[in-house]
Amino acid sequence: MRASDLNERVTKLSRSTSENDIGEETSAFAAEDTVPAQVEVASPSEQVAGGTDEEQTQITVRGRNGHFEGVGRKSFLRYRGDRLRVNGRESIGFRERFVELQCTRVRPDA
Repeated sequence: MRASDLNERVTKLSRSTSENDIGEETSAFAAEDTVPAQVEVASPSEQVAGGTDEEQTQITVRGRNGHFEGVGRKSFLRYRGDRLRVNGRESIGFRERFVELQCTRVRPDA
């Protein structure tokens, strides 16, 4: 992988939770930093969960290790307006200069 392969932009998101007036937990996301990345979007798969159709899209994000420091399982990213949940992280390349993040597109209320 070369730096010239990083032709997309991905935004790292931080998640904060709070409790509303009736005791429900609510989440808010704030943009931390936008970094260059290589993104591969797989074909979406559909499944029925609890009687409702659910679409899942697997997305692989690759970038420089330093740009994704602190990003791991259960972290969130934004790519082209979609929120992504990071499910896995693996160092790749010579001297582990790059990282590969396995992500799933999530619904806005997730």
